[in-house]
Amino acid sequence: MTETDKLYYKEMLRKNRLIPFIRNGELICFISFYITNNPEKYIQRDNAWSVEEDEPEKGTIAVIDQLWSNREAHKYSFQIWNNLIDFIKNTYPLVKKIRWNRWKNNRIYIFNKELKKEK
Repeated sequence: MTETDKLYYKEMLRKNRLIPFIRNGELICFISFYITNNPEKYIQRDNAWSVEEDEPEKGTIAVIDQLWSNREAHKYSFQIWNNLIDFIKNTYPLVKKIRWNRWKNNRIYIFNKELKKEK
């Protein structure tokens, strides 16, 4: 991990925008994200390691910025996803959607997950 990586992750953790997932005492995955009303700002930035200001008090979209996982994480992907949703809903109650992009075969695929309201 480079110094640039370390600075990014430390700052995202400080801002409460980095979620580590630990299984049996081992880090298996972490996800960084932004809370916003303008997801393009974070997706189209010039430097993937820059930490941008976001809108935690009024944003309605959680944009997944980076995801790292080890080989074991796929076994727990459903649990990781549910934990992420619970964290977002409980910590940022105005968020209505989680968005992430996937680059594959020189193409961008955009995914959105609407968050259901608790009854």
